Amino acid sequence: MLIDGLVEGQIHSQNDVIIGVSGSVTGQINAQKVYISGVLKGSVNAKEVEILSQGQLYGDLLSGDLIIEKGGRFYGNSHGVDHLEANQEPMLLGSGPKPELIDEKDSK
Repeated sequence: MLIDGLVEGQIHSQNDVIIGVSGSVTGQINAQKVYISGVLKGSVNAKEVEILSQGQLYGDLLSGDLIIEKGGRFYGNSHGVDHLEANQEPMLLGSGPKPELIDEKDSK
C-alpha cells in the first residue's frame, strides 16, 4: 500500500505500507513492513520499519528490526520484538494484558 496523501486513522495490512515523500499519516499502522519517506504521527507495529532519509516518525514503535537512514528522524519510544510468525497479526501498542495490581498490605 502506497500513501502519497493525508491519512488519519488506523491502517491494517498483511503486506507492506509505504509512506511516500508527500505522504502524511496520523494514527496507527499494523503491517508486515513499513517504509517511511513522509511523516507518521502515531504508532507503528511491524516486523520491520525503515525510516528513509526524508522520513519522520513521531510516536511509538514496536518492531523486530528498525533501520534509520542518514537524515531520517525518529522521535518517540521503541520496543523490540524477537520475531512475529508470518501469519501472526501484530499487536497494537497498549492492547496487551494489563498488569495486575498487588496490594502489599494484603499479601502479608
